Amino acid sequence: MNDEDSFLIQTAVIISNFFLNLIRYEVGDKSKTTGLKANELLKLNIFDNILNEIRENFKFLNGKCVCTNDELKVSVRIESEDKVSKKVIFR
Repeated sequence: MNDEDSFLIQTAVIISNFFLNLIRYEVGDKSKTTGLKANELLKLNIFDNILNEIRENFKFLNGKCVCTNDELKVSVRIESEDKVSKKVIFR
């Protein structure tokens, strides 16, 4: 992996972390850290059209952000070079 690949991966991780915090904030996690990250994205005014969908499809239950729409849940099968298969379910 070269430096450019590493930079792109790190950027994607940061953006996805901020977006996850936006979802958490919109469904009820009003902690300071979550709010700071969410508000940075909300300043961009590009998420206004999906905020209602976020609120409809995610809930904050028992301290966790949970997707309540089965159609949005995905699973990914990862196969390594030695053909060992692992299934990862995102919920």
